[in-house]
Amino acid sequence: MIISNNDNLIIVKVYREYCCYFNIYDINDLYSFFKILFKNIKNKYEISGFCDVDVYTNDDFGMIIEINNTYKYENEIDVKITFHIDNVFLAEINDIDKYDNIYYYKNRYYTYYDKKIDDSVLYKDCKYIINNGIKIK
Repeated sequence: MIISNNDNLIIVKVYREYCCYFNIYDINDLYSFFKILFKNIKNKYEISGFCDVDVYTNDDFGMIIEINNTYKYENEIDVKITFHIDNVFLAEINDIDKYDNIYYYKNRYYTYYDKKIDDSVLYKDCKYIINNGIKIK
């Protein structure tokens, strides 16, 4: 699990290997997972009040969780969680000869996420890139 802070947005990457320890369709597993997650985040970042949480899942990657602390008050945390199930994750690539299913969009090349790709993973607007980009191969 990797936790990073991007402006006012906390991004948590939970790799597939860790996701096998709980079921995202089981409310008790989710409650336990988010309780541990928020405890870890609270120790590292100032977080309190109301949080919008978006969970993006992908079978190959795992989960990417965005936590936006929209309204801060006292020490309590209220959470609204939105799940985006079975998303397409893309990765930006430089060497187009190594990959299949390459899309060109706004002077960049993208392919479907693969475990071999260590570059940054895109999890938003991927279907838009696929539908509006140029498929090279």
